[in-house]
Amino acid sequence: MKRTIIEMLHEAAKRYGDRTYTNTKTDAGWVACSFKKTDVESDYVAAYLLNHGFKPQDTIGILSEGKSSWVTCELGLIKAKMISVPLSIKLTPEEIAYRINHREAVALAVSSNTLGNAVKALPLFDHPVMFIYLDEQDERLEKQVRDADWKQDVNYVPWETLMLDGANLLDQNPRLVKDAEESINENDTINICYTSGTTGNPKGIMLTHLNYYVNVHDAIDLFK
Repeated sequence: MKRTIIEMLHEAAKRYGDRTYTNTKTDAGWVACSFKKTDVESDYVAAYLLNHGFKPQDTIGILSEGKSSWVTCELGLIKAKMISVPLSIKLTPEEIAYRINHREAVALAVSSNTLGNAVKALPLFDHPVMFIYLDEQDERLEKQVRDADWKQDVNYVPWETLMLDGANLLDQNPRLVKDAEESINENDTINICYTSGTTGNPKGIMLTHLNYYVNVHDAIDLFK
């Protein structure tokens, strides 16, 4: 078995099924997402990305508070053999732009709460960046779409649309994501974490599937 994050997710989905994996805080309270649902919906993310011209080793920034769609988005892009760049929500627009430009990120996943700051960074990007909206389409996104004349699937995609498109794509081609997963190697870089940059420009720390796999299993052994 390949020692990858994706294999760990599949195993967790089999073992824990409908048990809660992640939670999202809403006005109505906490909404849970199970291991099984996360595995299925991250397939939708991967299918959408694979069908919309994203390539292996492309990078996508993630700028959001903790929520289920954050985790599902990252796992989906990893299934598509891409690299995530998690960003602190405390970053300034200039700091966001530095990281996006440095990694030549092709997309930036944002939430309703972080959209405003990400839009302020947008003029500082030195290349086109698509926005993946980790929430349902709301007034904040609709205003930005109107003001900037954004086109769906070019400048942005709302979470619900991404999910529906991904599910439809897998209905048409059930092997789409599985074929991509088969090419994944445990030494592939899947995540780049930036340092704070207090003593100079931030440095990107490259982490692989195997880095995470070993850390997780060492932690399990330690807890036992």
